[in-house]
Amino acid sequence: MSGEPLTGDPTIEEVHAIVMRIADPAPLGAGPDTFLTEGGFSLDSVNLLRTIIECEETFQIVCDPDTDFTDETLRTVRTLFDLIRSKRPG
Repeated sequence: MSGEPLTGDPTIEEVHAIVMRIADPAPLGAGPDTFLTEGGFSLDSVNLLRTIIECEETFQIVCDPDTDFTDETLRTVRTLFDLIRSKRPG
């Protein structure tokens, strides 16, 4: 994990890069609308948790596992990015 916090607004490319690092090997042609789990990056529960923790550390957010982690918010890189943006102040 990088643990290196970013000071600016998160970008979908940064979220995609985190997922790509953890999913190694990532599927060919993976993009923002690639599924995080089956049929896409194939992240298992451990790697999905690693992705969430790295996003929290990198983007300085705190997610509530009881309300934030749904099938919809954890569907693709784009939906994860939307969740991250919703947690940022401003």
